[in-house]
Amino acid sequence: MFSDFRVHNPASGTHYRVAIRGQAPGQNFCACPDYATNDLGTCKHIEFALGKLQAKRGGKAALARGFESEYSEIWLDYARARQVRFRAGTGCPPALLAQAGKLFDAAAGGGTTLEPTARTGAPDPVRAEQRPRATLPR
Repeated sequence: MFSDFRVHNPASGTHYRVAIRGQAPGQNFCACPDYATNDLGTCKHIEFALGKLQAKRGGKAALARGFESEYSEIWLDYARARQVRFRAGTGCPPALLAQAGKLFDAAAGGGTTLEPTARTGAPDPVRAEQRPRATLPR
């Protein structure tokens, strides 16, 4: 369900890599130029892949639960304003979590705090903006 896909348009002959990590804008990625510039956090390739996955048995429920990985990741969120985001995996070492808490926090302009999930005791996917001193140019 949560994976990288190659979305192909037979009419134009183009294909793009799409990474599906959830339903919300900014959680996924597409290598197309539109995704990189539209500030919506989605594109037609992502929406196509989400539609196909939702149509599968159990797809809607899996997408609603969201992506849970053992590894942690840092990614660039293209929704609205570009922001660097951190998602703590279920196997996130406490030292990494503490360091991430210093770099990614709600007080720096929004987002959520690092909180453990009820199911695993690991942090929820963190959607906290990076501190202003490290903002990315548009």
